[in-house]
Amino acid sequence: MVIGHVDLSGDADYILKMLREGVYVEFDTIGKENYMPDRVRAEILKKIQDKGYIDKVLLSMDITRKSHLVYKGGVGYSYLIDTFIPLLQTYGITGESIDKMLIKNPRAFMKGESE
Repeated sequence: MVIGHVDLSGDADYILKMLREGVYVEFDTIGKENYMPDRVRAEILKKIQDKGYIDKVLLSMDITRKSHLVYKGGVGYSYLIDTFIPLLQTYGITGESIDKMLIKNPRAFMKGESE
């Protein structure tokens, strides 16, 4: 199971509780600063990494409208890679963790793999 929009809670303890239960969580409103600042997302992800639960985290963007596209003034699809990932690195998120959240964890979830 993957639970989406958990980044909107802003509550690291709540998210860690879900991770301890074994579900995947998705930070999928990245770039929507009006809902939650990305720095808060980065702080929570750092806590998750430090507690050893990064293997169950997925990253995505909730691009649902034309207004979210760059040509309409939005952040666009590349924001995740071009802006958010460098922000995570400034918070101490490792390259290994980034690789997991972007590649390995989604692959494991889609294949139905679990620990």
